[in-house]
Amino acid sequence: MAFVSELDRLTRDSQKRHGGIRGTYFTFEQDGIRYLQIDTRGSGERQEKGKTSQTIQIGPEIARLLLPELQRVAASDGGAATPFSGHDSAGKPADVSKLRGSASRFETALQLAGYNWRTDLVRAFVAALLAKRFVVLAGVTGSGKSRLALALGEWLGEGRSLMVSVRPDWTGPEAILGFEDLLSRDGNGSRPWQVPDVLAFMAKAARTPAEPFLLILDE
Repeated sequence: MAFVSELDRLTRDSQKRHGGIRGTYFTFEQDGIRYLQIDTRGSGERQEKGKTSQTIQIGPEIARLLLPELQRVAASDGGAATPFSGHDSAGKPADVSKLRGSASRFETALQLAGYNWRTDLVRAFVAALLAKRFVVLAGVTGSGKSRLALALGEWLGEGRSLMVSVRPDWTGPEAILGFEDLLSRDGNGSRPWQVPDVLAFMAKAARTPAEPFLLILDE
């Protein structure tokens, strides 16, 4: 068993793939930090088949070091892209209540998906959201402001984000909060309230306050 604390990159002109064996992997948390463990099993030629042969553990630092290489290996056979999601293995939304873990997991997902935002920018973005729940991204056109926000929405999971384009004719709250329909009445004789997508999305988020939602107003 070994925990890899340092890893140096070697350059080799030629290397052949070894014979196949079975292995298992899992992640675990210790003192608020998540680790990956990989166990390999003995080959078929060994006396005790299926017995754990080697165990390797890595932490966040080595995982970040390996991410670019893993991305290149994953893409080398033309396979599908890595799923971009903040859900855990059980399909539950990621816990975004802890700044360090949230920023690290989102940053890792961005790298696996092929994005290349600066680490300090990503962490500042997540920290601002957790602190104020309202963030204004400013910058020149094409700098990736909307794409970063959309990426976070994708990471949170399907149905947990909504992007709305801000229109120049928004002179009141109707586009967000809705309005009373003066031209019709419901079965009780009351005038119905027209609910825009933004209000419906906010109502959905209010019904599940323990889960993260992201509303993006794109100007």
